Amino acid sequence: MSVQRTGGWLPGLAALALLIGLAAAVYGFIGRSGFNEDEFFQLTFVHEPLSSFLLLFLRLDQHPPFHFLQLMPWAAISENDHWMLANSLLWHGISCAVIWAVGRAWLGRTAGWLAVAFFALMPQAISASNTLRFYAMIPALALLAWWLHVWLLSDRQRPARWWWALGLVQLALGYSHAIAFYFVFWIALAAALQRRFGADPAPAPWRRWFAVQGITLLLLVPQVLLTAGRAYMARGAGGDGNQDPGGLIDHFGGMTAGWGMQWGEARLAGALLFAAALLLGLRERRTRWLALVMLVGPYGGSLLIGLVLAPMFKTPVYSAMLLPFACLCLAGGLLALGERAGAWASAAVLAAMAAFVFPATAHLNRGISPYVPMAAELKRVLRPGDVVVVPKLYLYWATLRYAVQPNWGAPLAVLPDLSSSWQSLAKRLGPAWSERLRLLPRTNHIQHQGVTYVVGEDARRESAGAQRVWVLERKQYPSQVQLDPGLQSRGVVYRVGQPELLELQLHER
Repeated sequence: MSVQRTGGWLPGLAALALLIGLAAAVYGFIGRSGFNEDEFFQLTFVHEPLSSFLLLFLRLDQHPPFHFLQLMPWAAISENDHWMLANSLLWHGISCAVIWAVGRAWLGRTAGWLAVAFFALMPQAISASNTLRFYAMIPALALLAWWLHVWLLSDRQRPARWWWALGLVQLALGYSHAIAFYFVFWIALAAALQRRFGADPAPAPWRRWFAVQGITLLLLVPQVLLTAGRAYMARGAGGDGNQDPGGLIDHFGGMTAGWGMQWGEARLAGALLFAAALLLGLRERRTRWLALVMLVGPYGGSLLIGLVLAPMFKTPVYSAMLLPFACLCLAGGLLALGERAGAWASAAVLAAMAAFVFPATAHLNRGISPYVPMAAELKRVLRPGDVVVVPKLYLYWATLRYAVQPNWGAPLAVLPDLSSSWQSLAKRLGPAWSERLRLLPRTNHIQHQGVTYVVGEDARRESAGAQRVWVLERKQYPSQVQLDPGLQSRGVVYRVGQPELLELQLHER
């Protein structure tokens, strides 16, 4: 039967489930205790001047700049924590709208409502909407790119501006995450095979399509080379690349039930839900190529890449890229079971997900961010002449954001002393190029209200004349901080955070 035929009550039920999912996203947004370590890259990079903005990503981060660029005008309105986080909530809403529109146009009204309801109820999608990273943005770009492929290939008379739009969306997606370009290929392949072997016999504009793909590939080459180089260095250093610990249940369960989900039964249920989307998608003719290419292809390719470079099974980005397609396959596959069976099976899945979504959201938000309370403690105990030493760069940014001000300065200007590998590179490039590329930090500290804030492990020079020095450490990953030998440790005077535990240590003369 056509996947467009169902009882009249199912779209209304799916719309209600969608509202429950969106309410859970708002609930998680309100309940977050603060940012996690990776989010301070976004919060900090928006302050780098545009003239040196791209150099940040060569120097300090593995990820490309598109998500950071769209955050800059957002941050210009306000740098309040909730306002900044609302950017991800907005992208989550845009992703839901894209899934609904594509599902409705491709599989019919009921399938569109089902697909977006499934997505909105996924705890991992909700977690992404409550995190200031690119994972709430990627679903909208990924599915929009696929649908533009399919739509443009269906008619040779589409206006040229839509081909430009396809190229721009592919580039935005490819420059949204360190390995996003990899999925750009699979999305294009899925759409091409869908068109080539689908039911539509009309000729497709393949020449124009290949031209757009060729231009996109050329413009993505810099990111491909950067990621490949970093993967090669990670392999040589014994790193794990973009690899999460755990087995298949952990990965596929995390894709749906949440990356931070600790309930084993929930991870198993999430893995089974993803497997159901794959199997039902393969069973239904309309979704077969999408399920095969998007839900299987990236894993086969990653296995081969892992043999040569480094593993790249990172749950959050795989979830962001693949969940929209899995939800379409699940919706189309369930409705293809038959009018009565499909409707009742869909209703059962929606009911189970809706019952689980609020407890899962609370569970995924259970952590206590340590950065705001730690900064409040610092402001309480600090006095002029004190020195604060923060060995970790992201922790330094977090400290300055809350103990000084959000716009405390340009991140490229205040960095720890260069490591031996960076010193070697700077020596080979010479002073002129090292300065152009901003490889050499101008300082390793800033001063605010008589207090010196130092980044890096070596603070012997800055602590030489201080009577009191405060050191911020992650308990799980302590650093080898070097201070003036005249200072004596008084031990840990304050600790906060769960599971990220921060400790404040005092050293006095």
